[in-house]
Order: sequence, then structure tokens, then C-alpha cells
Amino acid sequence: MTEKNFVVSFNAGDDNIDSVLAGYNRQIMEIMITINNCHHYNNAQNRKTTIIYEYIEANKRDIEYITYIYGFEQALIKYQTRFNGLNSNVSVLIKDLAIMIIDEIISIYEVQKEEVEKNPIQDYNIFNCELKRERSLSADSNDSYLQFNMDVRTDYNTIVGKMISENSNY
Repeated sequence: MTEKNFVVSFNAGDDNIDSVLAGYNRQIMEIMITINNCHHYNNAQNRKTTIIYEYIEANKRDIEYITYIYGFEQALIKYQTRFNGLNSNVSVLIKDLAIMIIDEIISIYEVQKEEVEKNPIQDYNIFNCELKRERSLSADSNDSYLQFNMDVRTDYNTIVGKMISENSNY
């Protein structure tokens, strides 16, 4: 079996697309899984609209809702821009709008392998930094610089301690 050379994903970010995803995310995921079962990128690209069409045919009640949620006017504008005109058969136009909307949501990306020269990890100095461990805060400690504003912190701790004791039921 050959390696699969594509990834199926969805586009988001557009308010219209987000609305359709909110209402039909499970159905769109089913379509994506079906597309993902194709064996090759070209096969997935060629079958994408057919798979969407088959879903639309099996779930005719969703056609108008998908277009309504997306925005009928916005869908018509994109359809006209994409196909340079409108289909005069209304039932075909409505199906085409739903297919176009789902087609816009689902994306197929071709994966291309690149040979990368592998270098041993010691060649990289990204993680070559010193880690300092916090030690005792006593006066004879080397970490006495961590005691900045100790007098302010002591006063704050005293105030917080009094507030806790006043408000506790112990």
C-alpha cells in the first residue's frame, strides 16, 4: 500500500463558514472522513464534489438550511463570481449553492515529502543554557539576591495572615 499524500481539513475564520460549521459540524466531518478514505491526492480532489453531492442527495432536508445559515445573498454572489452566471433551474441552483458552500469549507492539502539532512542533537545549542536552582534564602546563601523587597513581603504576609484569621471559622 502506498503512503497517503494528502490531508483533509476545513477552512474557518469567515463568519458565514463558522455559522455553517456550528450547525453542521458532524455532517461535514462525515464528508471529510469519506474524502479522507480516498487513496491519492488526485483521486480525493476529483471525488470531492461527487462525495459532497452524494451527501446532499442523501440529506435533501439540509440543503436549504445550509444555504440559509451561510447567507443566501453571500452564497449567490460567490456562485456568480465562481461560475460567471446563475443556473436558471432553481432546484439545481439550490443544490449547487449547498455543494459550493461545503466545498469552500473542506480543503484538501497535498503532502510533499522533502529530504531533510538529519543532524545529531548535539550540533544544536538551543538548549545549552544554565539552569539555576533556588536554594535557601538565609543570609549566608549565595541566593540572597532573591530576597528583594523582603520587608514589603513580610508586611503583606502579616496583613494577609490577619485577614485569614479574622475570616476563618477554625
